[in-house]
Amino acid sequence: MTSLDDRALSVKQVAERLGISERTVFSLFAEGQLQSIAIFRRRLVLESQLSTYLHGLVEQGAQNQGANSTTRSVARETAAA
Repeated sequence: MTSLDDRALSVKQVAERLGISERTVFSLFAEGQLQSIAIFRRRLVLESQLSTYLHGLVEQGAQNQGANSTTRSVARETAAA
């Protein structure tokens, strides 16, 4: 949910915050991974949407890390048997 005081960021600002290129930001829009709004000919990202995207990455990373540790445990058990 967005609020009226939710700050809108330009594509350039989003790219700088994420440490990626502007082209990659547009790819995130096209893939539906990051939501944006179009105002006239500009694409803007609300800070809340950027935060949601980043939280999703953190959750995904945690799940991947958990899966990797489970895989390593299974591999150790298999090797020991």
